[in-house]
Amino acid sequence: TSRSVDVKELLVITLKKNGDIFIGDKKTSKQTIKENLKKYVKETGKKRIILRGDEYVPYGKLMELMDIAKLSGIEKVSLSTKYKERK
Repeated sequence: TSRSVDVKELLVITLKKNGDIFIGDKKTSKQTIKENLKKYVKETGKKRIILRGDEYVPYGKLMELMDIAKLSGIEKVSLSTKYKERK
């Protein structure tokens, strides 16, 4: 059975175009993100996150973070982009 997940309860990881990585609103580094995600899984039991990047973030960088998340025990990664309305 599938159950509904409130996305407000999920951890959001943001990758900025300059390479900065944030977990929620706290800046982190590629070197420490794996341990942070392992701790998140252990403490919350949640194995799903949202990975957010803007349109200028190289696809490969998002995939690299996705791989790190999977190695940290995350089973589902939802991708999110900031939508910018064009006029």
